[in-house]
Amino acid sequence: MHLEVFVHKADVLTEEYKFENFKHIQQRVLSELNYINFEYEQIPINFQLTSIYDNTLHDAFSRTLHKLIDSLPFLEDLLNVFCSNSQATKAFLFDTNSRLYVATDASPVDPPTHNLCSDYLQTLNAFGPLYKSISGSPFRMYPAASQPPSAGPSAPGSPHARAPSHPATRAQSPALASHHQSPQTSADLLPPPMTTSPTPLSPPAALPTAPLPTSALPASPSTPATAAAPPKPRFYPCAAAQLSPTAAGAGTTLTYHVVAPGLALLALVPAGVFAARRGLVEYNVVFFREGVQEICAVERAARRWPEVGV
Repeated sequence: MHLEVFVHKADVLTEEYKFENFKHIQQRVLSELNYINFEYEQIPINFQLTSIYDNTLHDAFSRTLHKLIDSLPFLEDLLNVFCSNSQATKAFLFDTNSRLYVATDASPVDPPTHNLCSDYLQTLNAFGPLYKSISGSPFRMYPAASQPPSAGPSAPGSPHARAPSHPATRAQSPALASHHQSPQTSADLLPPPMTTSPTPLSPPAALPTAPLPTSALPASPSTPATAAAPPKPRFYPCAAAQLSPTAAGAGTTLTYHVVAPGLALLALVPAGVFAARRGLVEYNVVFFREGVQEICAVERAARRWPEVGV
């Protein structure tokens, strides 16, 4: 068991009195715990200064979260390999919702670097919904009003030609008939053409009740059942921001790549390396993404294993 003590409102005091009061709080808490029970001496206790006006609170919660992740060494190894192969100076694996970094590489965490990555992630979370993929949005049909509707019947080989059906199914409602006579639009906005005639929306009351022929039935040997559509490939957003150069003249690029649902890789890459070897960086991201997804799959299987055993 570990005890984590967060000393809040660290921004109120100046640098001179901040660490002095922090040391006094540590001694006071330890003495109170020892007075309650001497067994607290064997429990590791960590003290951290936090504030809501910077990212120290996120950093403290991230360090606490690391002690609860069993696969942390494997994630750190993946980050170390990525940094060495991509010449990245620092890399974080962030949880996009809480902005807590799940893992980082072996280099020490610099507070300004962590603040920069956390603020960049917050910016992407705020403006990311404005840039959604068209294919990810629900299907919407925009009728083209510029072209006049064709009055004649469609050609037999055109995609609008329908299969012959029973006379009972030829009676269409006015709305459905006008829909089949609408002008052709882009194939990206229209669903695939129907192979069978649709069911009428409002059939007349005086229709005969004769059974339909076998050609109109869905289960026909000549028309096999349509197989289920394969799942769409997952879309992984990415972004990059060019940081202002330092006094030495070396610029840095901050990259963002989604590796799994809710997890993103943020890395600091030299601007010259990213401009010259961007393809290599993206190639290393793909292998890093596969490694993280395999670790997540093993974690999910391990959590389901006790339920299966019971």
